[in-house]
Amino acid sequence: MKTRNISEIEFVTKVFPRTLNKVSGFDMRFAPNVIKPNTLLRKDLNLDSCDTMQIIVALEEKYNISLSNVFPNNMVNVGDVYKSLKKEVSHKQRIEKLRAGTRMRSTQIRMAMKFNQFHK
Repeated sequence: MKTRNISEIEFVTKVFPRTLNKVSGFDMRFAPNVIKPNTLLRKDLNLDSCDTMQIIVALEEKYNISLSNVFPNNMVNVGDVYKSLKKEVSHKQRIEKLRAGTRMRSTQIRMAMKFNQFHK
């Protein structure tokens, strides 16, 4: 499955509020007024480290990535969550690109070998 890029605006206005709603029942009607990149997780959204961890797990499942090096206490605001997600998604895309290139080269080599055998 190909992983697509996500903009900070899309994350702040759509992805994070939906994930927050899923985890803690956040009312999506307030999202445009409350959730901004600098919205504090603890103070503004009243999230504790368990809530933040649930958000991390939900994002891992949604994007099929691992945020194992991310600690809930290191995330202060919504922008921090986005930066961690973006970093891992970019890393996954680089790996997918490398794997696709390797498969392509392997296929090309096999085709060339078959062609050479046929034309001997």
